[in-house]
Amino acid sequence: MTLTNCPLQLLADAASNHDSDESSRCPSPECPPHDLRPRKSKHHRVARRQVKTKLCPLDRHAKELKKAKYADACNIKTLSNSPANPFQLRMLRMVYDSITIYPPDNWQALLALGLYRSPVQIRNWFSNTRQKNRGDARKPFVDLGDGVKLRPSALSLSDEWSDETFEQILSACITLCSFRE
Repeated sequence: MTLTNCPLQLLADAASNHDSDESSRCPSPECPPHDLRPRKSKHHRVARRQVKTKLCPLDRHAKELKKAKYADACNIKTLSNSPANPFQLRMLRMVYDSITIYPPDNWQALLALGLYRSPVQIRNWFSNTRQKNRGDARKPFVDLGDGVKLRPSALSLSDEWSDETFEQILSACITLCSFRE
């Protein structure tokens, strides 16, 4: 066995941990590329897959509740270009000014349910308001671990913000504002 016959084939065989005999060696130095590359074993592909973490029953239940609320919010049918009434505008402005300018999707679903607007309308309102206020100098916010950017006034109200906290504050504000009207 000489290394001059097809050194790349021999290197490929050595890399794939199997010996090459005379019949498996390439007769000419112009070996096609697919014969030169060693094949990756199956365990290389398995290592790249992400392992799903199993959720505890409470986390699974909370995730199902979020999905159900988001599905309920998506079932709200309103015209896409319908203007928000003064009550809805006041509530959206309160969340924007006092709590966050970037509400996560599950908070947008809670707002949609509370204000009877579609989640797309809520998302568009926040996006449009951020664009309108882009030139403003004041943009204080704090980034929480879950990717929620909260204003300092919201952090002074509560250090731990969760979906339940947001839902309680939103329902209290809705009932308070509805009594005023």
